[in-house]
Amino acid sequence: GDLVTELSAIRQRARITESGFAPEALGAMLAPVGVAVVEHGDVRPRARAGERMLGIAVISLAFVGLMSGLGYVFAGITGEKQQRITEQIVSAVPPQSWMDGKILGLAAVALLNAVATGVAIAALFVVGRQFASGLRVPIEFGHPMVAVLVVLVPLLGYLLWFSFLCAVAAVIDDPNSSAKGSLLMVPMATVAVAGFVFVTPEGAVSQFFSLFPLTSWVVLPTRLLLADVPWWEVAASIALLLATTWLFRRAAGKIFAVGMLMYGKEPTVGEMWRWAREG
Repeated sequence: GDLVTELSAIRQRARITESGFAPEALGAMLAPVGVAVVEHGDVRPRARAGERMLGIAVISLAFVGLMSGLGYVFAGITGEKQQRITEQIVSAVPPQSWMDGKILGLAAVALLNAVATGVAIAALFVVGRQFASGLRVPIEFGHPMVAVLVVLVPLLGYLLWFSFLCAVAAVIDDPNSSAKGSLLMVPMATVAVAGFVFVTPEGAVSQFFSLFPLTSWVVLPTRLLLADVPWWEVAASIALLLATTWLFRRAAGKIFAVGMLMYGKEPTVGEMWRWAREG
């Protein structure tokens, strides 16, 4: 390959010399077209590679946190139900308080796992720069509040979805044979939705999913890294996420109070909805 490249270059120079073209004229003919980009008004430039990599990192770490918490849900709630120890605890502790403790604990563990994974990835980049000088990720949040929201909003999402997961796990007798195991994959689908943000971070689809409380916990932080998000969208998204988290928490407590005392036939989704609504 090197020999062919070298011989081709020699032949090209010889033919250019034979044709009588001046090197300056040939350079002008082969020069690429110059394009000047001028942005008018207060427009944020297109997201750079570093910002896009941070967006991918947010989505990946959100997925890591959900997966780690999912394992604790199965090990904790379903295990306690099979061992018949929850009945003794709820006789002294209100079911809602018992559920709140589990949700907070799971969210904290998930956040710590995500942070630990992020630190490990950052350490790999630091070590990798010693061997590859081109490996660099410019971290520019633009505003300190963006860094706070990138951590705070996913934490609220963990509280919301772990409320959902705990409610589902409370009505499962045997996770190996339960038909409700597929419901535990619903939170994972919300993480996949964040991929739309990379196509049009300021489009209507991305705006909708950053306001929709079931997906905003991962879509909004990604948009904050890729585009300028109006302050009212951030406030509305967080308000809707807080309200939905509170509703999910209350519903999880009611379903937990009934589901942990039921054995045999698992309740349907309609029955679970009726417990949450009537409670």
